[in-house]
Amino acid sequence: MKKRFCSFVFLCLLLMLSACGDDNLPGYTIDKDSYYTDDSPVALVVISGNHANAMAVPGDAYKYIEDSLEHVVYGGYCCAIVSDATPTKVELKEADFFVEDARNTEVLKQRINKRKSELINTLQTLDLSADTPEVDLLAAIREATNVLSSARAKDIPNKQIMIIDTGISTTGDLNLVGMNFLNGMPDIKDIITKLQSYEGVGVLPDLTGISVTFIGTSDGLAEVASPQLALTTDKIYIKKLWTEVVQACGAANVQFVSAAGWDTPNIYTEDAESEFPYVSTIIFHHEPIIDFAEQKPYDPNNPDSQPDMPTPPSISLKLGSAMIGFKPDTADYQNGVAAKEMLQPYAADIDDYFEIYPDENIWIIGTTAAVQKGADGSVDLSLRRAEAVKETLIEFGVSKEKLITIGLGAKFPWSVDEFPEGHFDTKVAQANRAVWVLNTSDENEEFNMLKSAYENGALLPAAMDRISQFLR
Repeated sequence: MKKRFCSFVFLCLLLMLSACGDDNLPGYTIDKDSYYTDDSPVALVVISGNHANAMAVPGDAYKYIEDSLEHVVYGGYCCAIVSDATPTKVELKEADFFVEDARNTEVLKQRINKRKSELINTLQTLDLSADTPEVDLLAAIREATNVLSSARAKDIPNKQIMIIDTGISTTGDLNLVGMNFLNGMPDIKDIITKLQSYEGVGVLPDLTGISVTFIGTSDGLAEVASPQLALTTDKIYIKKLWTEVVQACGAANVQFVSAAGWDTPNIYTEDAESEFPYVSTIIFHHEPIIDFAEQKPYDPNNPDSQPDMPTPPSISLKLGSAMIGFKPDTADYQNGVAAKEMLQPYAADIDDYFEIYPDENIWIIGTTAAVQKGADGSVDLSLRRAEAVKETLIEFGVSKEKLITIGLGAKFPWSVDEFPEGHFDTKVAQANRAVWVLNTSDENEEFNMLKSAYENGALLPAAMDRISQFLR
């Protein structure tokens, strides 16, 4: 009898130890039937801003996500959203998750780790590139809240949104293109007030109870790529903007984490097969091309002024077609508002330049890609694009008599080789699709190269004829 009693006590102790076995698997509890259940399953939505004007999302960005996947794959939920002008949900494979109960700790661990690895691989190989032009991050966050309130995820208590994006929205309700950054950063409180009161109901999503994490470089935002520029001060503003917007949406918390490896640019090209659609470039601030503060026109009646008269500065501005955004094979801007916002400060500098050098002219020169080896490109298209830039500068008050437009097509002295490996490289060719704004001083390298090419008859006939009207 004593032996049987001892065996019974041992069995009870064994069962008690089994019931406390969650020490072997933190975050999981063993129920009365000895099955493991997740104490806090996670519903996760990953928003990826893999679009033009940004660096490609590196593999390291998913390392942080992996921590949350521990409680996603077993009884949780995960999906991805592409952040572009019309954000869309991308469902993941059901095989990446499981909800069946398990009793054996080691089996459950193996199963979770296997599914975590599969899900990370799925996220990294999933095509989350933008499909439509522009970026609407606020709409992507709104779509994420819809997903988290759906039948599949609403009963999961721990809800998370992880965002891999530059934060530079170019369309929608929080459109940075329409904001004026020339006189400083817009007031964030005013922006939020407008979003909260839009059409009497507001457009901010409800993030109550949801944790939001931005994943990017050291500042927690995905890195921008040319032609987009964002200095440290700009990024500080963007980070502050999204912090306050997310908080105004009632988020449980918002944080920014860093990942390494932001070194491959996503760029828009004019070609029909361009991998990334067009995204407007935002000008957050403007550093003058020339510092005119201490410069005064030369006074011929005052010889003492001559030593202070600087050499005419070299205005040599390259407006890549991805920057001011021409529609393919046309002289129409992709986004007229963005193009004008970019050109307005340069118009002011050109005006100042003419005040100091009233006898100078500015040449606006259009160039195109060759596409085929030895091709001439399109002189007509390059001229029409130069004319488009001229008309915009005139709108801002620049004297049209001082603006000379030239179309060079694909034959110009500072072009880059579009066939570096024997075949046409559309990304390299993008450097040749541009409009150049040059002054005619002896210090302007591009203008001197152009003048030399003209004198040597090295330009296309149509370009030679047009230049002959202005260069004697």
